Amino acid sequence: MLSAYYKLCGYVELAFKLVGVALFTIMISVVFYEVMMRYIFNAPTFWAEPLARSAMIWMVFLGLAIGIRQKDNICVDFIADRFHGGFRVIAALVRLALVIIFAGILVIYGAQMATLGLKKNTIGLNIPLGYIQAVAPIAGFGMLLFSIELLIKRDWDRF
Repeated sequence: MLSAYYKLCGYVELAFKLVGVALFTIMISVVFYEVMMRYIFNAPTFWAEPLARSAMIWMVFLGLAIGIRQKDNICVDFIADRFHGGFRVIAALVRLALVIIFAGILVIYGAQMATLGLKKNTIGLNIPLGYIQAVAPIAGFGMLLFSIELLIKRDWDRF
């Protein structure tokens, strides 16, 4: 049963990485296109900046979730290294609990925000704002999955 959960986490991480790579490619291409249009052809576009910004927002949120699974997020080492033995485990569990609470907030309130955002269109792209805001509950769900995986594996030493 747990191996299926670990497989699910692996598939979610892979999906997040693939989407992140695609978004990075789109963002770089769009920014390059905008620079060319603006400074060489003197014909700036209205849609390039909001598209690049939206791609960046999605990349940051998905990257945050991936960082939790790979334990690559920011950690204040000089504080964490001061704890030894049982205190270190307690500090790691407190950090993990805070991440789970934050991820739950992202899922609940992010879903509400994205639902409300479906009624408004973005300036420049003319798509519902909820499509951009949908990354909050998606990334929050990934953060929950990956945090629970760390708890199950008891793999919180460098978290």
